[in-house]
Amino acid sequence: MVECRLTVKGCAVPNMPWQERPTGCSEVVWRYSGNPIIPRDLLPTSNSIFNSAVVPFEGKFAGVFRCDNKARRMLIHSGRSEDGVNWVIDPEPIRFVGGGEEIGRFEYAYDPRVCRIEDRYYVIWCNGYHGPTIGLGYTHDFQTFHQLENAFLPYNRNGVLFPRKINDRYAMLSRPSDTGHTPFGDMFYSESPDLEFWGRHRHVMSPLDGWQSTKVGPVPIETSEGWLVIYHGVLTSCNGFVYHAGVVLLDLDEPWKVIARTDPYILNPRTQYECVGDVPNVVFPCAALCDAPSGRLAIYYGPAQLSGNSADCQRDAEAVVGEGSVGGDAAAGGAGGDFQQVAPGATAGGAAHACFSTGGIAGRRGEVVVGRIPVGAPLVDEIGHVVEAVRVRWIAADAIGALDVVSAVVGIHPVGQVVTPGIALAFLAATAGFFALRFSREPIGSRRLFALP
Repeated sequence: MVECRLTVKGCAVPNMPWQERPTGCSEVVWRYSGNPIIPRDLLPTSNSIFNSAVVPFEGKFAGVFRCDNKARRMLIHSGRSEDGVNWVIDPEPIRFVGGGEEIGRFEYAYDPRVCRIEDRYYVIWCNGYHGPTIGLGYTHDFQTFHQLENAFLPYNRNGVLFPRKINDRYAMLSRPSDTGHTPFGDMFYSESPDLEFWGRHRHVMSPLDGWQSTKVGPVPIETSEGWLVIYHGVLTSCNGFVYHAGVVLLDLDEPWKVIARTDPYILNPRTQYECVGDVPNVVFPCAALCDAPSGRLAIYYGPAQLSGNSADCQRDAEAVVGEGSVGGDAAAGGAGGDFQQVAPGATAGGAAHACFSTGGIAGRRGEVVVGRIPVGAPLVDEIGHVVEAVRVRWIAADAIGALDVVSAVVGIHPVGQVVTPGIALAFLAATAGFFALRFSREPIGSRRLFALP
């Protein structure tokens, strides 16, 4: 076992969001107590706001946010914040200038990343062009956005630029995909002399077993020992996908070479806003703020996207990396999904309403009649937390009086309590500007795994 001290390179961001590690917390990353930080209805037109990119800007903060509207069109909006937690988002979606008639024709945009290189803030997003591909543009002021050529052919998504040129070339990590929820998730490195023509493609890493068995997606941070990349991996379980976050260390000069990679995840869905929503069981890291002198890191991530009645709202969560051993507090903002209904007046070990979703954790069975839910009790503890989810048969009469039976998962929430996934925040800590990481030198294939405390 080797201890590796990673000195963080970059600028000071002394005003970035931060919260000390909670007493008794031994997790690598800890969640911000105010998660989620952006409500789903911050814009009157939004169905959900999540999976968004944040950067320091003119002493404050700016970002690009995925805002799916009530027609469920995937759009990206710009936003500003004084403190990185409380945000004002432009009600109008970003309209890129340039791009020409062919590339500039809009289909959809989602899951943006923002990276500053020299005097420009580059925006990368999943862009619709006869299928998902990597859209690329830039802004100087987060008001006017210029569109460049798409980086790749369809199908690709989850691209991110490195924050400086490597060997005098722009560099990018991306994850090729297909038209659906990709059953593979290899990460590749590509470089370009001009941000238009990309080549010298190199394989970086593939999914492994367990929590990172489906796909990965990066956010690079430069350190003395390599590029520290926070990525997401997906467990393909018998009951659906479960998103986690991990860390990989890449070579500084040849970033397709993996120095070390986490075996255990650093963040997984645990809270209600991460486990219940349109797409349940999600933590999706999409941005990170790092204060180089202190080594504090704040990680913004998307949790489970919630859809429900008008009393429910969705927020984005943010994660932060902080002082001490590597650790942080995070909450997740939701990703897209469609099927969720609320049954009124449900009683299960106390007054509650039931949230029906196509994903979740299977448990004991029961029968649910809309309006009355005779499921096994108790499902809610004395302070109203979800203590389990149960798979049930939902019996409902259709317009002609026939009975349809639909299999669903039910999570019970206390009446009057708002469930609010969206964008969340978590923290990871360093000491005196460096991360103390321990990793094993035993390779798994061509990869070495972190052994995080």
